Amino acid sequence: MREDYYEKGAQYIPSLHKWGIRYEVPPHEDVAIDSKCFQYIFPMIELCRKNGVEILFVYNPSATSEEGINNAYTMETVFASLGVPYLNMISADFITDYMDFAEDGGHLNYSGAMKLTDYIGAYVVDNYPVTDNTLCEFIKW
Repeated sequence: MREDYYEKGAQYIPSLHKWGIRYEVPPHEDVAIDSKCFQYIFPMIELCRKNGVEILFVYNPSATSEEGINNAYTMETVFASLGVPYLNMISADFITDYMDFAEDGGHLNYSGAMKLTDYIGAYVVDNYPVTDNTLCEFIKW
């Protein structure tokens, strides 16, 4: 294990945890969100709209607490009312079980990160005006 992983705030864990079952999302309800982070969402949306920047909010998949699930679905309601795109990945269809998705139920492993990246990438390409400059950048290099 390389020590600099911890210095950079990340750790690569190549193993799979044996969860063995699909995490079922329990019933949920909208709740009042009491978080300091919540206050920054509205100015962020306003700033993006003012500057013509399209925005997408994502709630990453995790085997979270009931409070986390309620927060994720409450944000779905909030963003829908504001007309802001939001991917609530708590109950994403492509998660067949957490055995190949997360190391500890809350943090994505390599396999989960690849699946989530592929899903969000496809969503962005399908829903936003994205230009593929990969070849241009390679030629410039």
